[in-house]
Amino acid sequence: MRKISFRQIPATAALFLSAFGVLSSLFFTGCGAMNAEYVPPTIIIPQNIKSIGVQPFENKTSQPGIENKLWLAVTQEFINDGRIRYMDDAKKADGVVVGTIIQYVETETSHDQNLIPTEYQIWVVMNLKFLDQTKNQYLWEEPLMEQKFRYFTETQPGGMTREQAREELWSRFAIDIVKRTVEGFGTVTSASPKSIPSQNKTPVPINPPPAYPTTAPY
Repeated sequence: MRKISFRQIPATAALFLSAFGVLSSLFFTGCGAMNAEYVPPTIIIPQNIKSIGVQPFENKTSQPGIENKLWLAVTQEFINDGRIRYMDDAKKADGVVVGTIIQYVETETSHDQNLIPTEYQIWVVMNLKFLDQTKNQYLWEEPLMEQKFRYFTETQPGGMTREQAREELWSRFAIDIVKRTVEGFGTVTSASPKSIPSQNKTPVPINPPPAYPTTAPY
């Protein structure tokens, strides 16, 4: 049988074969990318920090016990994350997370026709620091780290109790704290100092009920 050279193939057929080769290459490249193993984010903690602990958080708000709830969520998140060894006894850890909750604000955001609140927002702000105990110095500070969570009351479809909403907020906060500690600056959100309400002022609801005029007694 006489062999056919590439030059004898019509130009349109040659173009088709070239395009087919390019598409095949892209296809197999894409398959290789899809089969690639997950690579976790880079750990930027100094090499001398081999273990981490979490100091009990300080609470400067009027909400008792929230510091313990957040501390439990953060410790569990470090254990679940597993990228660095967690120490139950913070005094024995190379690095320690130190935090202070400075603001807790809960506001009504929606009401029904009877002016009964149907939705709330919880806003918590804290200051976070990381202590290198091997050198007895703070490596970084994350001031005004915040977390907000809006939820419908339990009387609404898909609603929840205040305690359930708080648990969700602590969980989200814990993820951010671990991310900030292990992955570094710029991985979490902080509040503007101007947006933090004064401790002495009563927070104003975002969507307060209308104020009706008082009626004088007869």
